[in-house]
Amino acid sequence: LSHTTDDDDRTYRSADEIAAQRVNDPVPKFEAWLIDTRVIDAAFARTTRDAVTRLVNETTDAVEREPLPEAHELYADVYAGSHDPWA
Repeated sequence: LSHTTDDDDRTYRSADEIAAQRVNDPVPKFEAWLIDTRVIDAAFARTTRDAVTRLVNETTDAVEREPLPEAHELYADVYAGSHDPWA
């Protein structure tokens, strides 16, 4: 499976390897377990998945509309306390 949405693992993995790994994806495996053990039903899983997808897409769109930070802000709020990596 790709590491991120920007990582196209098809450039360094075969189609067979990708298909084999897809079976081990923990998210659908856990969803199936929750449904199989009747913790949730398929409708709730689908509704929740759709809501999460919508929230992630809306949030991503909002963040991508934000202006890029200034270069001097690159390390702001990365480390606790005062930290100047260039000092």
